[in-house]
Amino acid sequence: MFLLLMLFFFLGVPIALSLIITALLSAGFAIFYDIFSFSLLYAYPQRLLGQVLRNDLLLAIPSFILIGKILEYGKIAEKLLLTIQVLCANHRAGILIAIIVVGTMLAAISGIAGASIVTLTLLCFSTATSRGYNKAITSGAICAAGSLGQLIPPSILLLILTEQMRYAHINSQYEKGNFAPDVIALQDVFAAAIIPGVILAFLYILYILLWSYVKPRDFGYKKISSKGDIHYLILFLSLLLIFAVLGSIIFGIATPSEAAAIGVLLSLILSWRYIDVSSIKNLVHDTLKITAIIFFIVIASQLFILIFRASGGGDIIIKYVQQYNLSFFPLLIFSLFIMFILGFFLDFLEITLIIIPVIAPILLLFEQANPILLILIFSLILQTSFLTPPFGLALFYFKAAIKDYNNIQNIISMSQIYKGIIPFVLLQILLVIFFIIYMVI
Repeated sequence: MFLLLMLFFFLGVPIALSLIITALLSAGFAIFYDIFSFSLLYAYPQRLLGQVLRNDLLLAIPSFILIGKILEYGKIAEKLLLTIQVLCANHRAGILIAIIVVGTMLAAISGIAGASIVTLTLLCFSTATSRGYNKAITSGAICAAGSLGQLIPPSILLLILTEQMRYAHINSQYEKGNFAPDVIALQDVFAAAIIPGVILAFLYILYILLWSYVKPRDFGYKKISSKGDIHYLILFLSLLLIFAVLGSIIFGIATPSEAAAIGVLLSLILSWRYIDVSSIKNLVHDTLKITAIIFFIVIASQLFILIFRASGGGDIIIKYVQQYNLSFFPLLIFSLFIMFILGFFLDFLEITLIIIPVIAPILLLFEQANPILLILIFSLILQTSFLTPPFGLALFYFKAAIKDYNNIQNIISMSQIYKGIIPFVLLQILLVIFFIIYMVI
């Protein structure tokens, strides 16, 4: 099934259609050879009803996307960036530090990455390069800061990954004979995910600071002006928005969908000066478009996983694990390696919905497996897919955004962008290794 699926991917067939076609062809083959009965397909509507339509985690996704779109149209990122740049004006690398800080804040507000990368590129790339900043490190910092939305809650990746791991955990506990397993709580995942998110942002800033002392010529010849508007109210309200959304989830005050609704309301209050009727029409249209794409892939992946498990795919993998007496950590490292390699060609959503349902139930059979730590490790390795060439979405968002700068478009190349993101990808891998070691200890 996976070979056929990869074939459709490389032929350029959309991911959702690839999943559906592969599942139906495999089901036809399995039914023809009496591997399972056609009546098993009747379970698909029930699976959709239980795991998608009634899923409280997936229900919050449209609202979090809407928050990001409201902030994009409301120019909140621009005000935050100007404020942080003024506060960091005394340091040579002030613009890049401001990019990482604002990228972290935008990640904690909306949980989506694409809009953040485009916004940071439009606001900062021309300013930084005109001051003599190295184009490679500037592009790397923008892509890395924007992609923090994949890791820091309320990340869409964390919502989908938690949903997948929740069912994998329940299935693994059933295999162990525990028919009343504890459910993985989203508030626990969000509370835990803040740690690697903040650490990664700190590592990015530390790398920029160290490099600014090792190679100061890469960070320009003009200091940022310390004079400028400091939007303290916008900064305060943005921090309040972060606390209201994340705090209400982590402390169990609101469900994810309720917290997202609060976030939408506060975002509208933050952006009211720049939101008109036409803007509302556009941001709602963008939100519906992104939501439809995500849910189409989710629905298609449910059919694919149903056929895969009904065909005995999961049992075959478990058989090989037992036959070769594989222990937990070699299997975990092998799984992470496969996910990392796939990240060069697939995005996080495809890997999460196709690979995680296959490998997670097997990993969770081992006593050493900690579900929440596994979610953090998976989210870190999946975040690299957003940056790794040739199909890293962050790179395409960045390249598309700089088309507005005709004088720069002819200077910066994809090879320079690739060079710029390498240190940030290595920092992500370093953090993955740290969490694996922590799990061992």
